[in-house]
Amino acid sequence: MNPNDPAFPVRDTKLEDQTEFRYPLTKREYLAGLAMQGFCNDTSFEYSTGPCNSALAERAVLIADALIEALNGK
Repeated sequence: MNPNDPAFPVRDTKLEDQTEFRYPLTKREYLAGLAMQGFCNDTSFEYSTGPCNSALAERAVLIADALIEALNGK
């Protein structure tokens, strides 16, 4: 799995030949977002702004990278 491949490629229907695709999210971005969703679902944790949220975001990216590596059999 290439982490930079699109998670959900969308054919651009505005083009006449419909050969152009738009790529809203990469697979890596999507998986990191799912990890963040899990963190935010933890009701025992009090969220605030600042460095704490930055650390959670960094951890989500690390989790996404680890999942991609595991799926690639590394």
